[in-house]
Amino acid sequence: MKLLKKLLPVFVIISFSFTACKKSGDDAGGVTLPPPPTPSNFAKGADISWLTQMESSGRKFYNS
Repeated sequence: MKLLKKLLPVFVIISFSFTACKKSGDDAGGVTLPPPPTPSNFAKGADISWLTQMESSGRKFYNS
C-alpha cells in the first residue's frame, strides 16, 4: 500500500503528460494560421521595475 501511495503521483503525471501534449498545428490540420490582426487600441508595455537594479549593477541599455 505504501508503494502504491508513492507511485500514484508518478502515474498521474504520466497520464496528464500524454493527454496534454500534442503536436503543433494539430488543431489546424497541419496548416499554420497567421496571427489575428492587432486592434488599433492595443497597448504594448513591459514591467521595467528591475531597471534601476540592473543599472546599479553596471548593465547598460541603448536605443538603436
